Amino acid sequence: MKKIYIVIILIVITFLLGCLDLGEVGVVPIDTITPSVTPTMEVPKIKNFLYQLQNLDINKVKDTNFDLVIMDYSKDGSDEEKYTEKEIESLKKAPHKKIVIAYLSIGEAEDYRYYFKDEWHTNPPDFLEEENPFWPGNYKVKYWDEDWQNIIFGKEDSYLDKIIAQGFDGVYLDKVDTYEDYEDERDSAKKDMIDFVMKIAEYARKKKKGFYIVPQNAEELLDDEKYRKMVSGIGVESLFYNGREKPNSKTYIEKREKYLDLIAKTKWVLVTEYVQKEDLIKDVYEKAKKKGYIPYCTVIDLDQLIINNIK
Repeated sequence: MKKIYIVIILIVITFLLGCLDLGEVGVVPIDTITPSVTPTMEVPKIKNFLYQLQNLDINKVKDTNFDLVIMDYSKDGSDEEKYTEKEIESLKKAPHKKIVIAYLSIGEAEDYRYYFKDEWHTNPPDFLEEENPFWPGNYKVKYWDEDWQNIIFGKEDSYLDKIIAQGFDGVYLDKVDTYEDYEDERDSAKKDMIDFVMKIAEYARKKKKGFYIVPQNAEELLDDEKYRKMVSGIGVESLFYNGREKPNSKTYIEKREKYLDLIAKTKWVLVTEYVQKEDLIKDVYEKAKKKGYIPYCTVIDLDQLIINNIK
Protein backbone atom coordinates (compact mmCIF):
# COMPACT_ATOMS: atom_id res chain seq x y z
CA MET A 1 0.00 0.00 0.00
CA LYS A 2 2.84 2.36 0.90
CA LYS A 3 4.44 1.76 -2.51
CA ILE A 4 1.16 2.76 -4.22
CA TYR A 5 1.00 6.00 -2.23
CA ILE A 6 4.60 6.80 -3.14
CA VAL A 7 3.93 6.19 -6.84
CA ILE A 8 0.82 8.42 -6.72
CA ILE A 9 2.78 11.21 -5.00
CA LEU A 10 5.57 10.99 -7.58
CA ILE A 11 3.02 11.19 -10.42
CA VAL A 12 1.43 14.30 -8.88
CA ILE A 13 4.81 16.00 -8.39
CA THR A 14 5.80 15.18 -11.97
CA PHE A 15 2.51 16.63 -13.23
CA LEU A 16 2.94 19.86 -11.23
CA LEU A 17 6.50 20.31 -12.42
CA GLY A 18 5.32 19.85 -15.98
CA CYS A 19 2.91 22.74 -15.51
CA LEU A 20 5.74 25.10 -14.70
CA ASP A 21 7.32 27.01 -17.56
CA LEU A 22 10.97 26.73 -16.64
CA GLY A 23 12.22 27.80 -20.05
CA GLU A 24 15.28 25.61 -19.78
CA VAL A 25 16.02 22.57 -17.68
CA GLY A 26 17.56 23.64 -14.37
CA VAL A 27 16.57 27.31 -14.76
CA VAL A 28 14.45 28.71 -11.93
CA PRO A 29 11.82 31.27 -12.99
CA ILE A 30 12.94 34.77 -11.98
CA ASP A 31 9.80 35.46 -9.98
CA THR A 32 10.51 32.49 -7.71
CA ILE A 33 13.84 33.82 -6.46
CA THR A 34 15.05 37.04 -4.92
CA PRO A 35 16.18 39.26 -7.80
CA SER A 36 19.80 40.42 -7.80
CA VAL A 37 18.58 44.00 -8.02
CA THR A 38 15.24 45.39 -6.94
CA PRO A 39 13.64 46.80 -10.12
CA THR A 40 13.83 50.58 -10.14
CA MET A 41 10.71 52.71 -10.09
CA GLU A 42 9.91 55.42 -12.58
CA VAL A 43 11.64 58.65 -11.63
CA PRO A 44 9.61 61.85 -11.40
CA LYS A 45 10.21 64.60 -13.93
CA ILE A 46 12.43 67.39 -12.64
CA LYS A 47 13.39 70.70 -14.23
CA ASN A 48 16.52 71.54 -12.27
CA PHE A 49 18.89 70.51 -9.49
CA LEU A 50 21.36 71.91 -6.97
CA TYR A 51 24.78 70.35 -6.40
CA GLN A 52 26.45 71.78 -3.29
CA LEU A 53 28.64 69.80 -0.90
CA GLN A 54 30.09 72.53 1.32
CA ASN A 55 28.77 75.61 3.15
CA LEU A 56 25.19 74.54 2.56
CA ASP A 57 22.59 76.55 4.46
CA ILE A 58 19.45 74.47 4.91
CA ASN A 59 17.19 77.52 5.31
CA LYS A 60 18.50 79.20 2.17
CA VAL A 61 18.15 76.02 0.11
CA LYS A 62 14.65 75.52 1.50
CA ASP A 63 13.60 78.84 -0.06
CA THR A 64 14.80 77.92 -3.56
CA ASN A 65 12.85 76.36 -6.42
CA PHE A 66 15.22 73.45 -7.00
CA ASP A 67 13.45 70.12 -7.58
CA LEU A 68 16.45 67.99 -6.62
CA VAL A 69 19.23 68.67 -4.12
CA ILE A 70 22.56 66.80 -4.09
CA MET A 71 24.32 67.47 -0.79
CA ASP A 72 26.67 65.94 1.74
CA TYR A 73 25.21 64.07 4.68
CA SER A 74 27.26 66.30 6.98
CA LYS A 75 28.07 70.00 7.32
CA ASP A 76 31.82 69.33 7.40
CA GLY A 77 32.04 65.66 6.38
CA SER A 78 32.24 64.42 9.95
CA ASP A 79 29.69 62.27 11.71
CA GLU A 80 29.44 64.79 14.56
CA GLU A 81 28.19 67.48 12.20
CA LYS A 82 25.81 65.36 10.15
CA TYR A 83 22.49 66.93 9.24
CA THR A 84 19.55 65.85 11.35
CA GLU A 85 16.60 63.90 10.06
CA LYS A 86 14.48 66.97 10.82
CA GLU A 87 16.68 69.18 8.62
CA ILE A 88 16.47 66.78 5.70
CA GLU A 89 12.71 66.51 6.16
CA SER A 90 12.41 70.31 6.10
CA LEU A 91 13.85 70.33 2.56
CA LYS A 92 11.51 67.58 1.44
CA LYS A 93 8.51 69.49 2.84
CA ALA A 94 9.65 72.98 1.81
CA PRO A 95 7.16 75.27 0.01
CA HIS A 96 8.81 73.97 -3.17
CA LYS A 97 9.23 70.29 -2.24
CA LYS A 98 12.57 68.75 -3.00
CA ILE A 99 14.04 65.32 -3.62
CA VAL A 100 17.14 65.16 -1.43
CA ILE A 101 19.99 62.78 -2.21
CA ALA A 102 23.33 62.39 -0.43
CA TYR A 103 26.78 62.39 -1.96
CA LEU A 104 28.65 59.12 -1.36
CA SER A 105 32.12 58.35 -2.70
CA ILE A 106 32.52 54.61 -3.27
CA GLY A 107 35.80 54.58 -5.22
CA GLU A 108 37.85 56.69 -2.84
CA ALA A 109 38.24 56.88 0.93
CA GLU A 110 38.20 60.38 2.43
CA ASP A 111 40.30 61.03 5.53
CA TYR A 112 37.78 63.48 7.03
CA ARG A 113 35.01 60.86 7.18
CA TYR A 114 33.98 59.10 10.38
CA TYR A 115 35.28 55.72 9.19
CA PHE A 116 38.85 56.87 8.44
CA LYS A 117 41.28 55.94 11.21
CA ASP A 118 44.38 58.03 11.93
CA GLU A 119 46.54 54.90 11.85
CA TRP A 120 45.65 54.37 8.20
CA HIS A 121 48.12 57.12 7.23
CA THR A 122 51.02 54.96 8.43
CA ASN A 123 49.48 51.50 8.47
CA PRO A 124 46.80 51.40 5.77
CA PRO A 125 44.34 48.52 5.38
CA ASP A 126 44.75 46.28 2.34
CA PHE A 127 42.04 48.10 0.37
CA LEU A 128 43.58 51.59 0.75
CA GLU A 129 45.89 52.79 -2.01
CA GLU A 130 47.64 56.01 -3.04
CA GLU A 131 46.37 59.53 -2.35
CA ASN A 132 44.67 61.47 -5.11
CA PRO A 133 47.21 64.18 -6.11
CA PHE A 134 44.42 66.54 -7.16
CA TRP A 135 42.28 66.08 -4.04
CA PRO A 136 44.48 65.75 -0.91
CA GLY A 137 42.96 63.51 1.74
CA ASN A 138 41.23 61.31 -0.83
CA TYR A 139 42.64 57.81 -1.35
CA LYS A 140 41.91 55.33 -4.10
CA VAL A 141 40.46 52.07 -2.83
CA LYS A 142 40.15 48.50 -4.02
CA TYR A 143 36.39 48.87 -4.19
CA TRP A 144 35.78 45.12 -4.59
CA ASP A 145 37.36 44.45 -1.18
CA GLU A 146 34.86 43.10 1.34
CA ASP A 147 36.16 45.28 4.17
CA TRP A 148 35.69 48.42 2.08
CA GLN A 149 32.22 47.38 0.98
CA ASN A 150 31.27 46.76 4.62
CA ILE A 151 32.21 50.36 5.37
CA ILE A 152 29.89 51.54 2.60
CA PHE A 153 26.82 49.42 3.38
CA GLY A 154 25.42 46.48 5.31
CA LYS A 155 25.84 47.45 8.95
CA GLU A 156 24.10 49.89 11.25
CA ASP A 157 27.13 52.18 11.26
CA SER A 158 27.88 51.79 7.55
CA TYR A 159 27.92 54.95 5.46
CA LEU A 160 24.83 54.15 3.40
CA ASP A 161 22.89 53.04 6.46
CA LYS A 162 23.56 56.38 8.14
CA ILE A 163 22.31 58.19 5.04
CA ILE A 164 19.11 56.14 4.92
CA ALA A 165 18.52 56.73 8.63
CA GLN A 166 18.77 60.49 8.07
CA GLY A 167 15.85 60.36 5.67
CA PHE A 168 17.61 60.99 2.37
CA ASP A 169 15.73 59.93 -0.76
CA GLY A 170 18.76 58.45 -2.48
CA VAL A 171 22.50 58.60 -3.06
CA TYR A 172 24.76 60.24 -5.61
CA LEU A 173 27.65 57.82 -6.08
CA ASP A 174 31.00 59.39 -6.86
CA LYS A 175 34.26 57.85 -8.11
CA VAL A 176 32.46 55.04 -9.91
CA ASP A 177 35.03 55.60 -12.66
CA THR A 178 37.81 54.38 -10.33
CA TYR A 179 37.44 51.02 -12.07
CA GLU A 180 39.35 52.48 -15.03
CA ASP A 181 42.50 52.70 -12.89
CA TYR A 182 42.47 48.93 -12.38
CA GLU A 183 41.55 47.66 -15.86
CA ASP A 184 45.15 46.91 -16.85
CA GLU A 185 45.77 44.76 -13.79
CA ARG A 186 42.33 43.33 -13.09
CA ASP A 187 40.21 41.74 -15.81
CA SER A 188 37.05 41.99 -13.74
CA ALA A 189 37.50 45.67 -12.80
CA LYS A 190 34.49 46.91 -14.76
CA LYS A 191 32.23 44.06 -13.69
CA ASP A 192 33.32 44.50 -10.08
CA MET A 193 32.17 48.12 -10.09
CA ILE A 194 28.86 47.26 -11.74
CA ASP A 195 28.28 44.55 -9.15
CA PHE A 196 29.19 46.94 -6.32
CA VAL A 197 26.72 49.60 -7.43
CA MET A 198 23.99 47.03 -8.00
CA LYS A 199 24.52 45.54 -4.54
CA ILE A 200 24.22 49.03 -3.06
CA ALA A 201 20.95 49.52 -4.94
CA GLU A 202 19.52 46.18 -3.89
CA TYR A 203 20.42 46.71 -0.26
CA ALA A 204 19.14 50.30 -0.11
CA ARG A 205 15.82 49.53 -1.78
CA LYS A 206 15.15 46.69 0.59
CA LYS A 207 15.58 49.13 3.46
CA LYS A 208 13.76 52.02 1.79
CA LYS A 209 11.44 51.44 -1.14
CA GLY A 210 11.98 53.74 -4.09
CA PHE A 211 15.50 54.78 -3.06
CA TYR A 212 17.24 56.70 -5.86
CA ILE A 213 20.62 55.53 -7.14
CA VAL A 214 22.50 58.08 -9.25
CA PRO A 215 26.12 57.27 -10.19
CA GLN A 216 28.39 60.12 -11.27
CA ASN A 217 30.35 59.72 -14.52
CA ALA A 218 31.47 56.32 -15.88
CA GLU A 219 28.53 56.57 -18.28
CA GLU A 220 29.97 53.70 -20.35
CA LEU A 221 28.65 51.35 -17.66
CA LEU A 222 25.16 52.16 -18.98
CA ASP A 223 26.01 49.76 -21.78
CA ASP A 224 25.21 47.00 -19.29
CA GLU A 225 21.44 46.42 -19.50
CA LYS A 226 20.92 45.41 -15.87
CA TYR A 227 22.92 48.39 -14.64
CA ARG A 228 21.00 50.69 -16.98
CA LYS A 229 17.66 49.46 -15.68
CA MET A 230 18.76 49.71 -12.05
CA VAL A 231 19.97 53.33 -11.94
CA SER A 232 17.57 56.21 -11.37
CA GLY A 233 19.69 58.42 -13.55
CA ILE A 234 23.29 59.52 -13.97
CA GLY A 235 25.30 62.60 -13.15
CA VAL A 236 28.06 63.73 -15.50
CA GLU A 237 30.66 66.43 -15.08
CA SER A 238 32.25 68.60 -17.74
CA LEU A 239 30.38 67.22 -20.73
CA PHE A 240 30.52 70.38 -22.84
CA TYR A 241 33.42 72.23 -21.18
CA ASN A 242 36.60 70.86 -19.67
CA GLY A 243 36.29 72.41 -16.20
CA ARG A 244 38.45 75.38 -17.21
CA GLU A 245 35.86 76.94 -19.50
CA LYS A 246 37.41 75.46 -22.64
CA PRO A 247 34.95 73.67 -24.95
CA ASN A 248 35.31 69.94 -25.39
CA SER A 249 35.64 68.47 -28.87
CA LYS A 250 32.59 67.32 -30.77
CA THR A 251 34.00 63.79 -30.85
CA TYR A 252 34.44 63.73 -27.08
CA ILE A 253 30.92 65.02 -26.44
CA GLU A 254 29.27 62.63 -28.89
CA LYS A 255 31.15 59.68 -27.42
CA ARG A 256 29.68 60.41 -23.98
CA GLU A 257 26.24 61.32 -25.29
CA LYS A 258 25.98 57.92 -26.97
CA TYR A 259 25.65 56.35 -23.52
CA LEU A 260 23.64 59.15 -21.90
CA ASP A 261 21.02 58.92 -24.62
CA LEU A 262 20.31 55.32 -23.60
CA ILE A 263 18.40 56.62 -20.57
CA ALA A 264 17.72 60.30 -21.26
CA LYS A 265 14.06 59.81 -22.19
CA THR A 266 13.10 57.93 -19.03
CA LYS A 267 15.66 58.84 -16.36
CA TRP A 268 17.65 61.80 -15.10
CA VAL A 269 20.79 62.91 -16.90
CA LEU A 270 22.24 65.55 -14.59
CA VAL A 271 24.94 67.61 -16.29
CA THR A 272 27.24 69.65 -14.04
CA GLU A 273 29.45 72.19 -15.75
CA TYR A 274 32.08 74.27 -13.98
CA VAL A 275 31.59 77.50 -15.90
CA GLN A 276 30.58 80.94 -14.62
CA LYS A 277 30.64 83.20 -17.66
CA GLU A 278 27.12 84.16 -18.66
CA ASP A 279 27.50 83.22 -22.33
CA LEU A 280 28.92 79.80 -21.45
CA ILE A 281 26.15 79.13 -18.94
CA LYS A 282 23.58 79.96 -21.60
CA ASP A 283 25.36 77.68 -24.08
CA VAL A 284 25.38 74.79 -21.59
CA TYR A 285 21.68 75.12 -20.87
CA GLU A 286 20.76 75.29 -24.54
CA LYS A 287 22.83 72.23 -25.47
CA ALA A 288 21.73 70.15 -22.50
CA LYS A 289 18.03 70.89 -22.79
CA LYS A 290 18.11 70.15 -26.50
CA LYS A 291 19.25 66.62 -25.59
CA GLY A 292 16.74 66.22 -22.78
CA TYR A 293 19.42 66.55 -20.10
CA ILE A 294 19.14 68.63 -16.92
CA PRO A 295 21.98 71.18 -16.61
CA TYR A 296 23.57 72.99 -13.68
CA CYS A 297 26.52 75.39 -13.77
CA THR A 298 28.52 75.99 -10.61
CA VAL A 299 32.01 76.37 -9.11
CA ILE A 300 34.36 73.41 -9.01
CA ASP A 301 34.62 73.39 -5.20
CA LEU A 302 30.84 72.92 -4.95
CA ASP A 303 30.79 75.26 -1.98
CA GLN A 304 28.32 77.91 -3.13
CA LEU A 305 24.58 78.16 -3.64
CA ILE A 306 24.56 79.09 -7.32
CA ILE A 307 21.26 79.96 -8.98
CA ASN A 308 21.40 80.18 -12.75
CA ASN A 309 18.52 82.30 -13.98
CA ILE A 310 18.25 80.56 -17.32
CA LYS A 311 14.82 79.57 -18.63
